This record gives sequence, structure tokens and C-alpha cells, in this order.
Amino acid sequence: MKWFKHEVDAIHSEKLTRLKNDFGFEGYGRYWRIMELVAERMDGSDRCHIELPEKEWLSLLSMRRPLFDRYLFVIGSLFDSWRITTDKEKLLIRIEIPNLLEKRDNYTSDLQASSKKLPNRSRSRKEEDKESLSQESSLKKTASKPPANPDVKVAITHYINEYLRINGTIPHVNGAACKIFQTLLNTKPIEQVNTLTTGYLSLVDEKLRDKGFPIEWMPNHINRLLMAENKPERGFVY
Repeated sequence: MKWFKHEVDAIHSEKLTRLKNDFGFEGYGRYWRIMELVAERMDGSDRCHIELPEKEWLSLLSMRRPLFDRYLFVIGSLFDSWRITTDKEKLLIRIEIPNLLEKRDNYTSDLQASSKKLPNRSRSRKEEDKESLSQESSLKKTASKPPANPDVKVAITHYINEYLRINGTIPHVNGAACKIFQTLLNTKPIEQVNTLTTGYLSLVDEKLRDKGFPIEWMPNHINRLLMAENKPERGFVY
């Protein structure tokens, strides 16, 4: 793609206003930089994503990892159409922006129209069958996944805000956070999960403080908090 449509009043939209309030004009500029990076890789097909190593993302956006993690979380919360996925084994982060397909330039639209008119004779029937099976498999996997709990994002936001309030710094939130809060929310309402999160971050324990209150340790400590609530005479003892 050579260019994409950019509304002149985009900065006044509710979502971009919230992004600017959280991260300043640097956060606003990084939003458009990500859009540019995705658009650079768009062609006559419906490709609308970019996948890069985490280190390259940090370099391209001039960010450090804790801020980058928080930025991606906020972006994902504000813009539902953005699809942000992480490959932990390969340390790759993929960002897909489907609504960029609606903003593509005339050059790319014409290129796409031309490619649809001319069938690709170079592909064998075997390759086409293989791609078709792959797409069917992908659809089945997507259909089998349980629906995401919207309260997970609420719980993670509460964790970040409480951590910042109590410890004065922004925590590093990794992929484990979603699984941990999803598990907690399977058996507890969001209000109780938030209360227990605050209780965990408020524990007076040097080991926890030195380690930065790892989110992976939270479930065990929450269980002990619940035990202390059920048997207050025993207290919460380490």
C-alpha cells in the first residue's frame, strides 16, 4: 500500500483521546506508526498484519518493554478490531488491523481487483486442496475456543492500577496474566477478584516485594488469603 485514508479529525475521537490522555502525543504518534508499518506490508491480497520480534518492535517504536506491554494492552482494550497475538516460543508479536482494508488507496484496490480477475495458473490442485484443508482446520480451532471473558481486561487493568498506586511503578504484564485472571474469574465475580488482587499487592512480605509481586505467584497467595478469611483466628501466616 502506498498510502491510506486518514480522517483529519481522528485526534478528537473518543478512543484516540483516551490513548493520548494515557500516553501523551507520543502514544498518539505510535498509534499511527503501527498503522504505517502494517500498511507498508499490505498488497493486492487481504493481508493486513505485521509480525516482528519483540526487540524490533521496541526499536521501531522507541519504547522500553514495560511501557510497550502496557501500550499494547491499552491499544487492544480500546480498539476491538485490532488483533494482537504473541508467539512466546519464537518471541514474535503479530498485530493485525482489518479496518485498514477499508482505508486502502486506489492503487492497492485496483491491484486487488486485477488479481481477482486473473486466476493463478501456477498453483497445483494439490496446493489448493492443502490450503483449503488448512483453512477448514483453522476455522474449527477458532470455533472450539471458549469465548473470552471481558472481565479479564477489567481485572488486568485493576492489577496495573493498584500496582502503580501501591508500589509507584508500572508492572510487567505477560501472557500468563490472562490465563490467571481467566481461571480466577471462572469461580469468582470480578468484584471479589479485584479485592483479592489488592490484598495480594498489599501483603507485607519482603520476598514478594523483592521479586516485584510476580503475577504467577498470585493464585497461591490468594488461596491463603481466602483461608485466612474463612478461619480468621488462625490469621495469615508465612
